[in-house]
Amino acid sequence: MPPAATTLHGALLTLGRNDVLWKRKVDGWLGNVLTGTDQRKSMHAVFGWIAPGTEVPKLVREARQSTVQDLSSLGPGPARLELVAAVHTITVALSFFEHVREIAASMPGLAAPSAHDWHEEDRSFVSYLYSDDLPVPSAAQSFEAHLRDVTKWAAHRGERIQRILRLGRPANALLTNSFAEAVTASYADDFSAVAASVPEFAVWADVTDADITTRARRWLSSNRHESSTDYLPGTLRSANLAALEQPLAGEPHLPTIHDIYVNPHFRVTEAGPSARLTSDDWWSSEVPRRQDLELMLAGHLTSPRATGAPMLMIGEAGCGKSAVTRMLAAFPPAGEPTVVRVPLGQADPDLPVADQIGQALRYLTGDRVTWEDLSDHVSVVVLDGLDKLLSLRPNSNYLLEVVRFQLKEASRNRPVSVVITSRTSSLDQVLIPDGLPVVRLEPFDESQTRDWVAHWNRATATTPRKRLPVETVLAHGLLASQPLLLFMLATYLTDPLTPEPSADLSTTALLERLNDLCARRVGMEPQALSVAALGMFVRGRESLSETEFQADLAALGFQVPAWQYPQRWGPLADYQIASYLLDVLTGTDDELLFALLSHRLLTDRWPLWSMVFRLARSTVELRPLWRMLFLATLNRNDQPPRMDGYRGYQPTAGRSRSTFSTNLTLLRLVAKEVERTTKADEPESPRSAVEFVHRALKLGTKPIGQVTWSANGQLLTTNSGREITFWKITEDGQPRAIESHRGVSDVDWHPARSIAAIVQRSPASEEKTGSPIDTRRILVTALDGAEPRLLCAARSGTRISWSPNGSAVALLDPYSLRIVDVVSGATLVEHVFRGAPGQMGAYVPKPHWTRDGLHIVATHRTAAHLFLARGLRLVWKGRPGGGALAILAPDASSVIGACGSSGSTTTSRPVPRRAGASTTSSARSATASTGTRCRWSVRTRCSRRSRTSWSRRSSRAAFCPLWTT
Repeated sequence: MPPAATTLHGALLTLGRNDVLWKRKVDGWLGNVLTGTDQRKSMHAVFGWIAPGTEVPKLVREARQSTVQDLSSLGPGPARLELVAAVHTITVALSFFEHVREIAASMPGLAAPSAHDWHEEDRSFVSYLYSDDLPVPSAAQSFEAHLRDVTKWAAHRGERIQRILRLGRPANALLTNSFAEAVTASYADDFSAVAASVPEFAVWADVTDADITTRARRWLSSNRHESSTDYLPGTLRSANLAALEQPLAGEPHLPTIHDIYVNPHFRVTEAGPSARLTSDDWWSSEVPRRQDLELMLAGHLTSPRATGAPMLMIGEAGCGKSAVTRMLAAFPPAGEPTVVRVPLGQADPDLPVADQIGQALRYLTGDRVTWEDLSDHVSVVVLDGLDKLLSLRPNSNYLLEVVRFQLKEASRNRPVSVVITSRTSSLDQVLIPDGLPVVRLEPFDESQTRDWVAHWNRATATTPRKRLPVETVLAHGLLASQPLLLFMLATYLTDPLTPEPSADLSTTALLERLNDLCARRVGMEPQALSVAALGMFVRGRESLSETEFQADLAALGFQVPAWQYPQRWGPLADYQIASYLLDVLTGTDDELLFALLSHRLLTDRWPLWSMVFRLARSTVELRPLWRMLFLATLNRNDQPPRMDGYRGYQPTAGRSRSTFSTNLTLLRLVAKEVERTTKADEPESPRSAVEFVHRALKLGTKPIGQVTWSANGQLLTTNSGREITFWKITEDGQPRAIESHRGVSDVDWHPARSIAAIVQRSPASEEKTGSPIDTRRILVTALDGAEPRLLCAARSGTRISWSPNGSAVALLDPYSLRIVDVVSGATLVEHVFRGAPGQMGAYVPKPHWTRDGLHIVATHRTAAHLFLARGLRLVWKGRPGGGALAILAPDASSVIGACGSSGSTTTSRPVPRRAGASTTSSARSATASTGTRCRWSVRTRCSRRSRTSWSRRSSRAAFCPLWTT
């Protein structure tokens, strides 16, 4: 396999492909580096560019100019891609070596070293100088970012050249920033000059130059509708066009995709350790929104990087991924139209990638074109619907298989670019190689929606359909931002049989009608679609297999219809789930309710939880008695019903009573909120902390271990997977991440100020000093962008609690309880527990101060202790059954707590009591008077895996189950 044209070696060979004399001259000046015949001359591979009297720069520049002229008459194909890549590589190399030569010209006595002085290290540098890829523009980064890559490359190569020259001070100019910046500036000038003649360069240039961008768009426009005279690509394009021109939904008088298509906006980045590809907040804050999708795709498909790794295009269900791929197949943005679109939902998941492509080709062209027939053409493969393929057969290595397929095709001298689409929620099912370009399609904004409606009205002007009013569409922004739901909305509103919508038509009422329309299209009952949507939600997937769907329907007592592939379409799916659950909640089948709500928390998907609120509110407005039925069902289910009913409904491994109880608690909040917001003239409440917790969960897949609030309620922390994130609640109700720390096991807020103390794992250098168990440190952060202040060292398992006056913190670990001054970091007093230390790594409740700061309550092993803060003198000690999970002393007269036994936990409001009968329940909570023996009584149930957060302002405990995304 010849060297790639993105390397200096490969680029020089490509430029001299038809000129043996030129190649012999250049190879001679460069010490035979192109033929590799004599390692003893490899020093000339560097000095041949910069030595006095060398002809290499001139020869190479002339060859580049000749190649640029040849490109003007060369059509699309592998040969053109290779030449364009070589021209770019030479452009980078010429800018670098010409600036090195300028510096070398000021060095008297510059000459190539002898073979004796040419070391192995020097020969290794020459090897990777010629064999490594030079920086190439990427669709996943701006042109400015590419220029920064060129600067880094020039700085590194300049440092190595400086060592090779061995001329001391004069060569130090190669180490300065000005050298690398001068190389980059020269490269940018040359790039612009070449872009005037090579359209691929103009496409790569992003939007940094208005003239270059204009040339790029002109070239795209001229290539967009070119038809190939070659039979094979012509046949393929005809098939792609035929597929695009089919009426949507197979109904007459409906437009085609081509008629109403509007390019979506997008964000693009590279996959890597710091890229949180499933986080909406990360995308919004870290990656700019762009509008030039066609230009970006052209830049990628003409880049040498496109044939080495696929592009991943992601988005929510119904955001237009398939429409983009159909337009790409019918109207490729650059090059000849040899685009093969493979609907992965119809592909055999057991076949290799090449066979899946061949299968789709045979179906698309009626067996007229095979994959091998396209060996002489630049091929683009679009693998549409990775999420559907994964639902048929999980395969975490699919993207790696695509990379191997591309490398294999490249070794056969037939480069292939690949674009893969997938729903965002399926990304955690596959391994994503670092450096992969990832494009996320964005929802429509108002201007795009207006364009789409204008296209629709233009396409349906001569049909019996009514005109689609754009203001009516914009009034339902939840539906107008997603192309698929927008199409369903337009289909419904423009139907001649649909009555004119009233001005007060709500989005939930419209969703109900769209759901009925969707059910009629697929020949199912609306509730069957709800069962499908619920099955996907509880399984944490975006699709169901035929077996799973039919099993769910049968287990819940529905008639099993003919198989239709159910899909989850954002707000419509949320409506389907919410309406079904609320219908069940107002019925009398409590066993069905338990079967549906015992698998996954409703708050795991915030749009669904929001839809439950929205639908409940609109239902109460129409049916005032509905809330009474709703509450009656909740009250009947204070104790979970028997689990015998609907045992065949098992979408997950098992049912959880704690999940069911938590969902009922959340639904009680719905009833309370509905009652409050339906009162006249009462403003809508701000968003609850539950939303902020849910949004924080999007940061990763680790469970939430702790949630805390600042004293003023404006800051929030989430601790997930040993990484703590501080959030600020903004005026518009949206949380904004302001600071993060890794290796954090606990946090506590100052009682009056926005300052937090955290327990963090010490760096490796600090762990080697002092006690081997002092592996943690206490840091104090003011959340002002400055580095946190180190307070003191701490042991593994330390929990922290700030004193009410803010002057000290209490540190509890398996060995002792101590109070530390927050100014000096000195230990003021320490109590060492008797007997064996607590279990390392086990969950230890936080110590808590009484409000007056005179007492501290702490848990060691399974016993609760109450200490006087001054001197840490033990006042009393109690041992609740099952062990304490959280303890609070609101004042000097009572202590409350959450404790667990036999797999359950409870929380309690602090009601002071000196005596109470112990119960036989498996879960217990308690209050105890100071100085007396405490007794424990059952108050409330919660999940065993919950974390408890006590409010400073009231006598209430907020528990957060360990939700996972």
